[in-house]
Amino acid sequence: EKRVVPGGLPDEYKVSSFMTVTLSCDHRVID
Repeated sequence: EKRVVPGGLPDEYKVSSFMTVTLSCDHRVID
């Protein structure tokens, strides 16, 4: 899921998206 941060900087948006993908990968590895 890509979350758009209201009033956030483009960099923050990229970080949020990256973190979301990382967490998804971690869940796959754990499961």
